[in-house]
Amino acid sequence: MAENIDLPDKLRILTVGDGDFSCSLALMRAYPLLIQQLVATSLLRSEKDVVEIYPQASNIIQSLSSFDNIEIIYGVDATKLHKNLDLSEFEFDCVMFHHPHLGYDDNVSKEETEQENVPSKGTQSNEIQAASNLSKRHECLLTHYMCSSKLLLNMNKASKMKKYDAKNLLPCIHLCLCASSIENWNVLEVVNQVGLQFAWESPTAAASPLLSFYEKLRELKIKSNYQMDDLQINPNIEKRLKECKRAKRKGHWLGRYGYRHQATFPNSTHFGNFAISNSYHIFLTQKVHMQCSTCHVCGHTF
Repeated sequence: MAENIDLPDKLRILTVGDGDFSCSLALMRAYPLLIQQLVATSLLRSEKDVVEIYPQASNIIQSLSSFDNIEIIYGVDATKLHKNLDLSEFEFDCVMFHHPHLGYDDNVSKEETEQENVPSKGTQSNEIQAASNLSKRHECLLTHYMCSSKLLLNMNKASKMKKYDAKNLLPCIHLCLCASSIENWNVLEVVNQVGLQFAWESPTAAASPLLSFYEKLRELKIKSNYQMDDLQINPNIEKRLKECKRAKRKGHWLGRYGYRHQATFPNSTHFGNFAISNSYHIFLTQKVHMQCSTCHVCGHTF
């Protein structure tokens, strides 16, 4: 029996840890008719600070200003979104975090990072920096980001339906990670610990999956009859994510709209479209009756 889907006309999106804001601009260029509002944020305190680290950001910020439905907010920590007063006035359908990192990779020591004065991307949390090793710090970063996003989105109000459809795909939490990070940062365990579930995964060579899925839903809504099974997502997401490290993918689809992942690793000469040739989008939704109150890595309470 067909079931009606109540869809918002457009989506309200929050991007965090976007570096030079090229991802936010690429999203607007790729999906101008599907985004009602996009709030782009940076951990850095001002436009001046952003441009100092990412000189190309000056032109990007100017391009963003041409859109009426974009707002830029500085000084936003991706692990403390629910505490940010500037964000409290908004209601979002999705929080998006592309390639989160702490300013160093798993092969660089914390001491080397501090000597290079490398900027972290998205957070300066003391609890995260104190974690036992670099992989654990990134695991802690993801945990705090997910827990904070859940509180910001009030995901406890999301549908408890077992099937993935518009009613429990939104609101959702997004991650875009290099394939190796999915294993190294223990992403599958983090998702289970914080009370989320996988709703969608896709290589970044494909179009942005949330917006593509949203387009599909709108097409189905136009039809007079359809089955909810038409909307069910691949049930083997976790298995696919475990295997994706072996897959060879093309570059990020948003690259054609100007997205350039800006690496900030110490001593890196790859300051451009870097480390995104084999990465994945992951979208997460609320698991029934699951709360996220304590980080399993550092013990921080939300």
